[in-house]
Amino acid sequence: MSSFIFPDLQQHLDMLSRVIGPRPVGSAGNLRAEAYIAQQLEAAGYEVRHQHFECDDWKLRSASVEIDGVSLPVRSNSYSMSCDVCAPIVMAHTFDELKSLDLHGCVVVLHGGLSADPWQPRHFRFFSIKDQLRLREELERAQPLAVITISPRNEHVRPIIEDGDFHIPSVTVNSVSGARLVASEGHLVHMRIDSWSQPSTGANVIADSMMRPRGLAPQVLLCAHYDTKHESPGALDNASGVAAMLVLAQHLATRRDVELQCVALNGHDHFATPGQNVYQSFIDDACDSLDLVINFDDIGYQTTSNTVAFMNCTDRFVQHVRELMSAWPDIFEIGPWPQGDHAAFWSAGVPSVAFTSEASFTLPDRVTHTPLDVVENVNTASIADVVDFAEHALIRAIISMPARRRRDSAS
Repeated sequence: MSSFIFPDLQQHLDMLSRVIGPRPVGSAGNLRAEAYIAQQLEAAGYEVRHQHFECDDWKLRSASVEIDGVSLPVRSNSYSMSCDVCAPIVMAHTFDELKSLDLHGCVVVLHGGLSADPWQPRHFRFFSIKDQLRLREELERAQPLAVITISPRNEHVRPIIEDGDFHIPSVTVNSVSGARLVASEGHLVHMRIDSWSQPSTGANVIADSMMRPRGLAPQVLLCAHYDTKHESPGALDNASGVAAMLVLAQHLATRRDVELQCVALNGHDHFATPGQNVYQSFIDDACDSLDLVINFDDIGYQTTSNTVAFMNCTDRFVQHVRELMSAWPDIFEIGPWPQGDHAAFWSAGVPSVAFTSEASFTLPDRVTHTPLDVVENVNTASIADVVDFAEHALIRAIISMPARRRRDSAS
């Protein structure tokens, strides 16, 4: 890829992750990112509209846990309610143990299997985990004053609970602090959370090319989410994907051999995925007309390679792309994966291609979703490679397909 696109990619990365920074849904940063993306697409010649939805803007002032006069490192669980409680701690290691306890007037500490993995939010529309739903229901029945979840990690601790629909104050502590709590069962713990939320709005940004040839050319949709977790600058997740989408959209804006739409989705990292929910009606309506969806998510991590996955694509299309791939040796094919915004299109039967970094499936433990997700971890040349591949392999391949066979399942 020629170096002339590097300044554009770097500009988008810097603006989203350095200048704007954390972009959780409904926040001031999220609204700034929405305006910036819309401005860039309009400047490239697209007709832009905003698909709004209501949400809450949650903010944390402080969180603390103190036992026997010692303050423990603590991380508030995102979207937790405020509290200021001093009460005895009660331990629960298994669900049966939890169910047998009287939690009235207590702070319950969940460890072992009860806090081994982050909880799936109650209203996450794509799937649920039965044991976690049962655990949540038992806690809501027992009504402890607060919940402390012990992470199995001592470093790179992530909130175990991120759910605005869970109405018991909660924090997460690391494994070392957790061991101290376990050894202090029955002692009084003082737990404070100073947080607040206010009504806000968010939006998906949808852009259509002004050069649309009205159904005569293949219809391609580019997508990337632009929101982040709280406290994360979101350089890799997902300023890198948005930057790729914006640059590719600019390159394709005036072409008449492809009908292009761009969607900057909002809410991928929010507990209720509000952007995907409001956008689902469009997916249902468009699934019969779209020829290809290209999703960019967490691309360009340092020196690792990027990957490409094909879903619902015809054998002929995939074979055509594979024949071109040798020109991009740092991009390799992997099997389908469901964790991205392409999943909704994939499940609707739309041919979809997803790009991500080779390391993206382990990065949430160390980099993404944390304050460490900064521009210095992103390789701009690697993002440029993905843009080049998408333009000169994927778009070239879909244009070459006969119209009647773009969506055929036969090879």
